[in-house]
Amino acid sequence: MKSKFLELILVGGIIIFVASAFAHTWTQTSAPENGSNLGLAVSPDARVICAIGSSGRPIMSTDGGQTWTTNAPVGGYSAIACSADGKTLIATLATNGINICISTNGGADWFLSGLPSSDWRAVTVSADGIRLAAAVNNGYIYNSTNAGAVWNISDAPQAFWQSMAASADGMKLIAGASDAGVYVSADGGTTWDGPTAIGTSVASSADGNRLIAGGYGGTSVFSVSTNGGADWMSTGINGSAVASSADGLRLAVLLQPSGVATSTNGGITWDTNNVPIFGYRIASSADGNKLFVTFISYLADGIWIGTNAPSAPAFRFNVANGAAHFDWPVPSSDSVLQENSDLGTTNWISLTNLPALNPTNLHQELALPVSGTGFFRLATP
Repeated sequence: MKSKFLELILVGGIIIFVASAFAHTWTQTSAPENGSNLGLAVSPDARVICAIGSSGRPIMSTDGGQTWTTNAPVGGYSAIACSADGKTLIATLATNGINICISTNGGADWFLSGLPSSDWRAVTVSADGIRLAAAVNNGYIYNSTNAGAVWNISDAPQAFWQSMAASADGMKLIAGASDAGVYVSADGGTTWDGPTAIGTSVASSADGNRLIAGGYGGTSVFSVSTNGGADWMSTGINGSAVASSADGLRLAVLLQPSGVATSTNGGITWDTNNVPIFGYRIASSADGNKLFVTFISYLADGIWIGTNAPSAPAFRFNVANGAAHFDWPVPSSDSVLQENSDLGTTNWISLTNLPALNPTNLHQELALPVSGTGFFRLATP
């Protein structure tokens, strides 16, 4: 198969992007039946997928949906979230009342949070797995700053909370309630402001500035904000559930009764993919190139993956302290940084230096010693 690549050419301070495209496709995973699929969480690189259903156990994949396992307690679940590495999981467990169930080792072991049994309906977690938040349907919002060891009640009003989302660092949160509207927090969920919009399905960019909310009963028009919920703009799109890329520009909304609407410019314009199946929950990779949908249909239950044409990443470069610093969004496909000293040749060399994840913005970062002029690209085998 011919390699796909995204090139960053550094010549005299000029940055040039080159991107190849591939067709939009939907494929069904081998995820087992798990009752009605009610919740879905995906790691930024799209390798870890966590899904929960109304019966059975949460199911997990660590290879992008090729194989699935489970080791969680039996019981119905309604919401789930995962950290960037997929190690920290938080889910609602409906056993002897609904409890908050947490794993810190990728689902191998689980423990109850110690929160009171209630109708927990929404959960979220920071990229590093340290900051957690959980909300009750007809109740309050609680937060934790130590991976669930201790919880504190916030000043959010009692409401029928349905969904939550957080910035990568867990400091900015958004929550939607069917009766109270949309509330936002800028201090990790301790204090909340609202209502700022209407909606029960919400999503956030990695920095918490770009937000999208809507989906009340599948009839509310989704609105977007570019300033953390201070102001909102209608998208004109009705739907039931929403997902966002890390930069907040690539958005996806589940339509009623079927189909997916996608935007690559933060909700200004939209394209519709008429997937002939009823979708219930949707999640996105950090780069927005992969969408994951739980479907409930006599035609095709389970979890499907939609692969979208890639966009050129915000592949950034600067020189500081004698090193060249590279920075790009976490990709949802295998990629490697390559170097070539002469574009007149095909002698691209794959670098063995591994980038590190920055959990505050979901970017890969790599520093290399400065060694003169060079050409770099992200290559996908």
